[in-house]
Amino acid sequence: QSEGQQQQQQQQRTSSGPTPVPGGGNSKPGSTQRVVAPIGSSPTARKNNNDSAAAAARKIQIKNTVAYAQSAIVGAFVGTWSIFPFTAFHYLVFTDYDYTTFAQWEWDLVASSVQGACFAVIYRYAMRQDLADKWVQRKVVLASVLLRSFVRVTVPFECAAGDDYPLYCADSAPLFVVNGGMMAEIAVNFAEGMALFGVTAIAMNWLLERNKIARY
Repeated sequence: QSEGQQQQQQQQRTSSGPTPVPGGGNSKPGSTQRVVAPIGSSPTARKNNNDSAAAAARKIQIKNTVAYAQSAIVGAFVGTWSIFPFTAFHYLVFTDYDYTTFAQWEWDLVASSVQGACFAVIYRYAMRQDLADKWVQRKVVLASVLLRSFVRVTVPFECAAGDDYPLYCADSAPLFVVNGGMMAEIAVNFAEGMALFGVTAIAMNWLLERNKIARY
């Protein structure tokens, strides 16, 4: 009877098959297998993963900072030289040349360099690859040109003589807030703005497409 019980127990162990072990694989009878913990489960591994992610984020931040600086330098340089002949024509032909005119011309070049630098930084962001609207670059250029065109308008004495309203151009019906001279000044400013921001946008496109400046 004891011999029959031993044979029955041996058949049960054989039919049950190998014992499954957590972590994959099967154990063979009489052998041992070490269970390996998943990667990153220990505090040390999690800390290393967090340090790697933080280092990657810092690397991206430094890369963007360098690209912003490059964009600002390109915008300041290209913007100044692109508008130089237009401002020269504006001040030397349409105004009475004196030391004040020369100083104003030089100041406009300084202001144009700042405007070009700011525009280039914004334009780089507008050139993001994940934007669905591919016309956004042209919209940024047009918005910048319009802002510059209207801000630089000087109100003449004829439009500041109203008794009831500070701004009133009596000879410019039906608008009464802008006369022919101001409209001509807006047109000149628009042309200068197109030269400043248009050429800067072309330069930025050339550099971004060739990865000379990193995209956002």
